[in-house]
Amino acid sequence: LISSNLQSLKILVFGNSYSRDALMYLPYIIESIAAVDVKIGILYHANCTLEDHYLRITNEISYDAYDKYDGGGSAWKTEKNTSGRSLANKALKDEDWDVVTLQQGSKKSRDYSSYQPYLDTIIDIIKEKIGKPIKFGWIMTPAYADGYSGLLGSTSDAMYSDIVACTRRVLDETA
Repeated sequence: LISSNLQSLKILVFGNSYSRDALMYLPYIIESIAAVDVKIGILYHANCTLEDHYLRITNEISYDAYDKYDGGGSAWKTEKNTSGRSLANKALKDEDWDVVTLQQGSKKSRDYSSYQPYLDTIIDIIKEKIGKPIKFGWIMTPAYADGYSGLLGSTSDAMYSDIVACTRRVLDETA
C-alpha cells in the first residue's frame, strides 16, 4: 500500500475495540516512514459484529463513537454520538476514503456462517454510499488466550485456526 508515489491515504474502519487497538499507532508509523498524508476514521461500537454493523448502518442506529486522526502528527479526536443518529453516514461522507476495512466481532470470528449475508450487504451499501471505486480491507481478530471462558472448552490455537480459515474465505469470496 505504501509506495513512493503515494501522497495520501484515507482509511475508514467499521470496528470495535480491537480496531482501535490495531490502528491507534498506524498513522504515526506510516508518517514516520513515508511522506504520506494519513487520515483514519474508526466507527466504534463495543463488541460489534458484522450483523451489528449491518443493523447500525441500515437502521441508522448509533455507534459509541467516531475516532478520527486528521494527519500531520495530530492527536486522535473522538466524537461521541449525542444526537441518537448513526455516525456511519457522517463518517462515510467525512472524507474521500481510499480504503474501508471491516471485521467480525471476536465472539463470532471463528464461525463463517455469522459473516454472511451481512458482509456482502455491508460492502454493497458502502460502495453505493461512497459512490466511487474504493478498496476494502479485512482486519483479522486475534484468538482468545488459553483459559479464557470465551473459548468454550476449545484452545487458543484451535480458535486461531478457525479465524484464519474464515479470513481466507473472506479474502477469496468477497470484495
